[in-house]
Amino acid sequence: HSDALEALKTLPTTDAEEALAKLATAQKEGEVHRPLWQLTTQLEAVYTAETVILATGTFLGGRIYVGDVSYASGPDGLFPATELSGSLQRLGVQTRRFKTGTPSRVNARSVDLDKLEVQYGDEKLVRFSDDLSFTPENKAVCYITYTGEETKEIILANLERSPLYGGKIEGIGPRYCPSIEDKIVRFPEKERHQIFIEPCGLHTEELYLQGLSSSLPEDVQLKFLRSSAQLMPSNTTVSTPRPSSRPWSSKTSPASSEQDSSTALPGTKKLRRRASSPASTQL
Repeated sequence: HSDALEALKTLPTTDAEEALAKLATAQKEGEVHRPLWQLTTQLEAVYTAETVILATGTFLGGRIYVGDVSYASGPDGLFPATELSGSLQRLGVQTRRFKTGTPSRVNARSVDLDKLEVQYGDEKLVRFSDDLSFTPENKAVCYITYTGEETKEIILANLERSPLYGGKIEGIGPRYCPSIEDKIVRFPEKERHQIFIEPCGLHTEELYLQGLSSSLPEDVQLKFLRSSAQLMPSNTTVSTPRPSSRPWSSKTSPASSEQDSSTALPGTKKLRRRASSPASTQL
């Protein structure tokens, strides 16, 4: 998204602006049969055009579900296009709701990479673009691990807490990447399911757990993450030393200086949460 926006900004005949917007129709004076489109931003700037191209991605009416928690959002904490979705419906555009599951991201430092099966990139690289100004290069590797019987038991014991099975999610899930709870219910004979671990970038410790998407509550997801010793060992200990001179305190709440900066989680020693908020996104 950011690369595309920057590319648009460099075009001499193009003006680029980022804004939340809604769409309506407007009439051109003297041309009743040829309507204009009117785009109004959240800050009430108005643009008119004969043609509007919508590349909606996963933002139209986006909603996040994590167990009992639900709120409007786009992917990765970005704003949802709520007004645009509503305005399209008012214009008579038929819309449908789909669901896409998103796995947790975990800190690479909490994963025992030496116990995982390494997946190297292709020797012969295939371009996804006609841009020949650079030469693609594999700079990182991926990994494979698997769920086990304990993972299955944790998920089945908490299945009623999934909004997917509780009827809260209206959308249709994709056939090609079902959630981990969906796979365990649909294929009870399977002893394990593959987890494909992908680095989120060269300059981050985040790892993407492909194959482990879920809408279960955060505490359940933390439990089944720990059911794989390679992903999050239960004996991991992280502590942050207090400053030696002045305590971290608040003038309005002095007792806050007595709080330890690490978090004690059930079934572990003091463990800082290493997984970012997992979610199921409904579109």
